[in-house]
Amino acid sequence: MKLGFIGLGFAGYPLAVMFAQKFDVTGVDINEDKVGAINRGAYSCTEEGIEEMSRNAKMSATSDIRELKGCSIVFISLPSTQGDFSAIESSLESLDGFYTGDVVIMSTVYPGFTRRMQEKFRNIRLSFVPVRTFEGKVVRQFHEFPHIIGAFDEELFRRISSIFESLGCRTVKAVPPEKAELAKLFSNAFRQAEFALAGELGEIARLHGFEPEEIFRITNEGDPHRRIKKPGIWGGYCLPKDTKMLISHAKDKGHEPHLLQATEHVRMQLAKARAKRITEKHPGKALLFHGVTSKPIEEKIHDTRDSPVIDVIMLLKEKGCEIKIYDPNIPSAQLGKLASKLGVMVASEDDYGRCAVIRHENYDLQF
Repeated sequence: MKLGFIGLGFAGYPLAVMFAQKFDVTGVDINEDKVGAINRGAYSCTEEGIEEMSRNAKMSATSDIRELKGCSIVFISLPSTQGDFSAIESSLESLDGFYTGDVVIMSTVYPGFTRRMQEKFRNIRLSFVPVRTFEGKVVRQFHEFPHIIGAFDEELFRRISSIFESLGCRTVKAVPPEKAELAKLFSNAFRQAEFALAGELGEIARLHGFEPEEIFRITNEGDPHRRIKKPGIWGGYCLPKDTKMLISHAKDKGHEPHLLQATEHVRMQLAKARAKRITEKHPGKALLFHGVTSKPIEEKIHDTRDSPVIDVIMLLKEKGCEIKIYDPNIPSAQLGKLASKLGVMVASEDDYGRCAVIRHENYDLQF
């Protein structure tokens, strides 16, 4: 069986490599340099454990979507922003002109999107299977979470489910696909709500002069019903985006999602609290942020989308602070572009001696 993957990004590439351990896979991406590197066996990314698996992958890459014509199933894993699924729709439109097989949308979408696309593109058979793994941990978590198979009927569910099961994965049935679309949004909104509560409780602990972790340890100890998350800051590409998407969806349906909206407010309030504490501890000093990605430096990713560190940096820039950045996980060219975009400087070794260093570690800022 031959499979196709459209989008070889943070999630799409490692997923394609996973499937290519058993199936012949053709990956499609608009980045010609990436396509060439994959075909030469020279492409690298920060995904844990991907290098060894890529050497055994039965996979080729192309920028020509028509090379997917002979595939039995095509998976789409393209970026989706809140309410903008144009890249996905454009790919479906291209496929509909020459392809008549199964297409699985793996990008997070608005509830009802899969149905709307199925009604528009009749030559293909659509289903929705959300990516549930964390960025940089696809290989490790691919078999950890059951894959939710959102399909329009039992036959389609069994067909798509069998592909995942052949790789040793568990599956969960979601007929119709709207159930799977909602489940993905619920999952990330729930995580954001947990982080928001922990962050707010942490700030209350600090008001009393205590470290939040100690109060949380006392609260959690011996009580399986109350497991407060570690307090900290969070961001990243999925949780805020998907929570906002669910908020918008609820409002469209006539419901005011007060708690979900509060999580977004708390997220920004925590950034403001960090900025305030930094300036109070280091008044007038130049600041060096070591680690600026959306997750701590120990996670070894280079994705800066919706990074909570950048939120704090922008708040400090408004206060007139001198700021420098460095991240060992970000290629130098990408780091330079980010610094230019933010209006800050890339740090040198000497800067570590003269600046106050703020480290993005253990899911919070250490200063």
